[in-house]
Amino acid sequence: MYLRSWPEHQEVASIDTSANTILDGSRLVAYRVIDSVPEADKHDVQSFNSAGLTLIDTLDVGDFADESAHAWEVGPFLGTQRRTYRVGLDTAVSDDAQLTSGYESFRVQSEAGKDLTVVKRYDAAIRGSVQVSANGQIVGVWRFPPGRYFFGEDQFITPGRFIGEETAVLRFENMPDRGDKGVSKMASYYYWIFVSDAE
Repeated sequence: MYLRSWPEHQEVASIDTSANTILDGSRLVAYRVIDSVPEADKHDVQSFNSAGLTLIDTLDVGDFADESAHAWEVGPFLGTQRRTYRVGLDTAVSDDAQLTSGYESFRVQSEAGKDLTVVKRYDAAIRGSVQVSANGQIVGVWRFPPGRYFFGEDQFITPGRFIGEETAVLRFENMPDRGDKGVSKMASYYYWIFVSDAE
């Protein structure tokens, strides 16, 4: 996954590791990363098809001003990381993430009574599951699927019955006992908030 996700790469050296106890396989390979894949604007959805939806809000996790504007909070805070990886065959993105083993919550724009589609850019190598709450009510479990590349983009739909005002407080609680390996640490890069075009 990581190799596929690099913008471009070229093998420059390798050694035999037939007696190793850590590596999968018998070769340790060094690659040179070649910056030949166009880098997309991190603010744009790349691999999620948003046809039939209207974007009403975004949260750039890692941007302190944007986090503050959305009353973003996390606990416990485990740090920040920056990654540059593909999100598609011909596109790479550079983005920052905040890491936690617990929860994150924030306030977003919404439309009373309308389904809220939340799209997240996440670490598709770790994935995992979160319990989703909207305005203090448990909505369900969001299980992040594996992706072809390091960056994944997936959606969770909060039914309109949970949305009663023009803003909504969303909370995502890490569920390490329900997810894949490595979910003790989840990374959030970017959120997009959509509502349906249909009346």
